[in-house]
Amino acid sequence: MSQSVPLVFGAASVMTGGAYPNSTSINTLFDVLEEVGIATFDTAQLYGDCESLLGAANISNCNFTIDSKSPGNWIPGSLDPAKLREGVYTTLRILGITKLSTFYIHGPDPAFPPETWLPPINELHQEGGFSYFGLSNFGPEEVEKIHALCVKNNWILPTMYQGNFSAFARHTQKSLFSLLQNLNISFSAYSPLAGGFLARTLVAELSAPSNGGRFAIDPEGPEGKKGGLGLYRQLYSERSVLVKALERRAEISREAGCSCPAELAYRWVCWNAGLKGERGDVVTVGASKPEQLLRTRE
Repeated sequence: MSQSVPLVFGAASVMTGGAYPNSTSINTLFDVLEEVGIATFDTAQLYGDCESLLGAANISNCNFTIDSKSPGNWIPGSLDPAKLREGVYTTLRILGITKLSTFYIHGPDPAFPPETWLPPINELHQEGGFSYFGLSNFGPEEVEKIHALCVKNNWILPTMYQGNFSAFARHTQKSLFSLLQNLNISFSAYSPLAGGFLARTLVAELSAPSNGGRFAIDPEGPEGKKGGLGLYRQLYSERSVLVKALERRAEISREAGCSCPAELAYRWVCWNAGLKGERGDVVTVGASKPEQLLRTRE
């Protein structure tokens, strides 16, 4: 029987102005994560002051493993070898730890081909900065090229890949899964609720600025290019397609007897999408309130 897929906590909401802006709220989060059995924090240098706040909350005194990421293309120039090295050691210092579990490159930067940043990645691993090397948001050809370069030069191999994956965003399943399996690379699924879309039950919620979340319409930009995170609306599909999908999903959820709008989405990713715990696959989840994690575990 296949093992259950472990959950990882995505820490993007840990920041000043976010859901967990101080040590009090973060320590409450620590307690709930330990209660539900989530043992890994997924953070990133891109997440504002997230890593500084985790360090100030003494995450080093807890039993969590911590992953982090270089911004890659999200911050041009961050894959410069000197900046890459500086970024890793800054992350370790502000977190108050000596070693990361997995260190990812958050996305490819055409200005810095892999040949320029793979050597410092290998050096950082040899120096004890992290245990595992991962890629995020890279295309299949890029993954294959990076893996081949690492094999050829006897550098640390990428063994984790983090990608956007949900019942509503399945391109990765078609384009990458077989390649990752052939290369013995585990998969970390982020955004299993499709940016909160799969936590909605009513089409009206997609129009409400107050509770539509990332998909809410901004009255000043009803065409969908503004408001919430317009990026998510543009990333997944046109609004008319979103509405039809939400209506159909509500029907499926009722037929399956799912009481929580997010339940069906989590069930699909964890049990029906081809992820396997024994292969090292994980699902990265978030929560704006600690009690949401209790429901996620259920």
